[in-house]
Amino acid sequence: MIYLYTILIGYLLGCFQASYFISKYIHGFDIRNKGTGNAGASNMVATLGWKTGFITAFLDVLKATVAVWIITYLFHENSNLLFLKYLAGCSAVIGHIFPFFMHFKGGKGLASFMGLLFGIDPILGVSCMASVMILTLVTDYVALASILVYILFPVYGLTTNLFEINVFYMTASLGILGVFKHRVNIQNMINHKELGFWTVVKGKHKQEPTYLILDFDSTIITAETLDELAKISLMDDPNKEDKINQISSITEKAMNGEVHFMDALNQRIKILQATQSHLDILKTQLHKKLSPSFKNVENYIQENADNIYVVSGGFTELIFPVVKEFGISKEHIFANVFTFDDTELINGVDPSQFLAQKPGKIDAVKSLNLDGTVIVIGDGYTDYQIKKAGLAHHFIAYTESISRPNVIKKGDIIATSFNEVIDFIKTLKK
Repeated sequence: MIYLYTILIGYLLGCFQASYFISKYIHGFDIRNKGTGNAGASNMVATLGWKTGFITAFLDVLKATVAVWIITYLFHENSNLLFLKYLAGCSAVIGHIFPFFMHFKGGKGLASFMGLLFGIDPILGVSCMASVMILTLVTDYVALASILVYILFPVYGLTTNLFEINVFYMTASLGILGVFKHRVNIQNMINHKELGFWTVVKGKHKQEPTYLILDFDSTIITAETLDELAKISLMDDPNKEDKINQISSITEKAMNGEVHFMDALNQRIKILQATQSHLDILKTQLHKKLSPSFKNVENYIQENADNIYVVSGGFTELIFPVVKEFGISKEHIFANVFTFDDTELINGVDPSQFLAQKPGKIDAVKSLNLDGTVIVIGDGYTDYQIKKAGLAHHFIAYTESISRPNVIKKGDIIATSFNEVIDFIKTLKK
């Protein structure tokens, strides 16, 4: 029964989830719905600041320490007291990680783990805290310091005769659990997405996100999709050159804002006489039309793909195969969708899509309800209209492939490459 009492006392004290109570009843939200989603002191620091985070950490340390002290007081004459102390402290950590009243979704337990060490030996506890601080400063990751402590302490305790093998098994098991709880952090560190200690200290993690709205034709790729499709579908047409020039002329008028984009699109589709087989050929060719500088910034695009959208009068069927290699999901593409007749001839576009309606790009961006700095990058007048509608903070007139005077004069800056776009973004964050 002594062991059961010890486990219950430790577990119930560990279930006192300071981050939850402080966030819920003082600040009006559940900390698990903010930041990293973790119910612990580090997420409280990132979300509510250092003072609140420090109070949370102190309480998380204290509850494990108190659990050890209570067991020491109750069973001070027990010959197996050291094991009971560790059992109480480890149970408190388990309670912190799996609190029953929070559907067993708690924190990661490091503060409580340091609390159990402090309760057993204050010098040991302070040494552990100092080690965590040093490791955090050196590695820039609280999570990495936590993982190292979870792994190394059981080994240290056993090799220095701090405890017997039974305590080693218990602390090692807890260490494995602690590392498992940090599995997302491990993945984030591998992918360089983990929130760094100095980032939090400097408050950079609270900066507004930056969203990029990219055009596709003559921006991500160097050509206009329908112009390229015309070269394929009209290959055997005796009036090929005249029709291609006609399509290019309509495209240019649409890009300069002289003709409404949807009217221009329907006119060009009628001239194209293109089929699904023509689209299949074009898909294999568009990869070769990728703008050189877009390829150069592939790492940036992949790292920020969650905040990048392609809003284009082009076609999802042709856009997605190109941009998916850069980590941009299909859900982040707002474009047109072809419709076909019974002979697989393109006869129009799906009218339910944003881009098939007026004003398509504006409505598409409006539907995103982006909360942050929005930058539109494109070569056409319809791209500028997104900013004109008040949905973007900056419009970058993109001229790597083509330069349109009517569009250039609307740009906040003129960019000849995506490297210049990224340089501009960096200046906004300083």
